[in-house]
Amino acid sequence: MGQDRRDGLAALLIMMHPLDFAFGHAFRFRRFYTEGFGAGDRDLLAEVVDPANFTGLDELEVNLTEPRVENEVVVREGRFRSPSAERLPPEAQEAVFRWLAPTGETRGTCLLLAASSEEGYARREHFARPLVAAGIGCVLLENAFYGLRRPRGQRKAQLRTVADQLAMNHAAINEARAMLRWLKEREGAPLGVSGFSMGGHMAVMVAGFTRFPLALSAFATGRSPGPIYTRSALSWSIDWRRLAREHDAPRDRMFAIFDGGMASLRPPAQGSAVALVAARRDGFVEAREVERLHALLGGSLQWVPGGHVTFYVRGGDVMRSAILDTFARLAIAPH
Repeated sequence: MGQDRRDGLAALLIMMHPLDFAFGHAFRFRRFYTEGFGAGDRDLLAEVVDPANFTGLDELEVNLTEPRVENEVVVREGRFRSPSAERLPPEAQEAVFRWLAPTGETRGTCLLLAASSEEGYARREHFARPLVAAGIGCVLLENAFYGLRRPRGQRKAQLRTVADQLAMNHAAINEARAMLRWLKEREGAPLGVSGFSMGGHMAVMVAGFTRFPLALSAFATGRSPGPIYTRSALSWSIDWRRLAREHDAPRDRMFAIFDGGMASLRPPAQGSAVALVAARRDGFVEAREVERLHALLGGSLQWVPGGHVTFYVRGGDVMRSAILDTFARLAIAPH
């Protein structure tokens, strides 16, 4: 481990909120990547940085259920074949989503992407309903490898290989891009994308590969996920002994793979509205990575007290306010 990484780890431990430390410590036995890198003869780093992974999307054929009204919210379920289906196990090749819309006028629609290990719709639906009441429809996309798309043999949300993680990330980006294009053709209303932690990072990637302006709001995420996987509280749950069987320096290899993906990171389309919100004592996302992301994207940056876990549990109002703000700014921005 280089000096910069040692310094980063020391700074993170000093600043880490106690709940983040406790959460990371409690989940250290919930191992991720117990079957190794899972790459075979493939070069994972090359796959991450290859722009071809994020181009050439086909038109979606979306199957929607008939709308039902629940507590003044119009609810529909949808599904479509993933644009990344060839990378996914059979159980994950069909994307599924839940669409929540106002019964009255819609001011816009926001795609809400899942955080790490966030299976199902329950938490995001609870988060979304006040937004729907404010006129912002919300689409909740289930990640490949999670929930209804979990492969046979996988234990809960514990991905078995690093290659599975990358396949999930690629699918999330391509499915979200395709969904936004489909929504634009269908709704014609202002559109946005948002998420917390991993979902926030996916939202940033999605916005960078979308050619029209978006209301982008990303929470508890930074420019590079490399430090998250190699030295944050999340790294305590990774099966480093198993990964070491395939690579002499597994942390260095992991850092190279996830940091290398930043070669594909780019600002959103001109006219987009951007809001970043992060916790000052986050034990998963380093403050300097948040600042690096803000330098790339521009827009607003708001710091909240506490850590990753407290932000996730108690930060709903702050996050919804940021989403509403980006939609308000998008509505008045010249295009």
